[in-house]
Amino acid sequence: MQAEIIEIDENLCRSELTASQRSSYTKRRKVIWEAMHPPASQKPEQAKDVLPIEANSGTSGSTIPERGRGRPPEFAAVTAAATGMTKQAINRHIARAEALGDDLDRLVGTSLDAFINLPMPECKELIERAVLDVQSKKSCFAFQFMPSK
Repeated sequence: MQAEIIEIDENLCRSELTASQRSSYTKRRKVIWEAMHPPASQKPEQAKDVLPIEANSGTSGSTIPERGRGRPPEFAAVTAAATGMTKQAINRHIARAEALGDDLDRLVGTSLDAFINLPMPECKELIERAVLDVQSKKSCFAFQFMPSK
């Protein structure tokens, strides 16, 4: 998993990625990150981090979580440090990826930002039109370079 995160970070550092590609890579990185850093409530070793309260505190038998060195690093902060992007940009890419879901990969070569704030039915319709437009431009481009007989 760490090797895939390194590969994703290298891709995110590249300036020629489209918005949809950046969102897709950032979403994949977050999935891996969450698998490697589960929330404290899901960690099996959580029971080891709980200390009994002293008997003289008047609440013997209770437990409190042991405090660590501040909050754990957050996904956006770690990704920003690794890629040179801002936390806001990371969060924007995640929001795009979550809003567009499975259609994200179909948007390569289209204007991604126009779809983000639309209701999902309108978004789906525009995605279909944009993908068809890109496909027709590719076929027209290929037709221009076909040898004539």
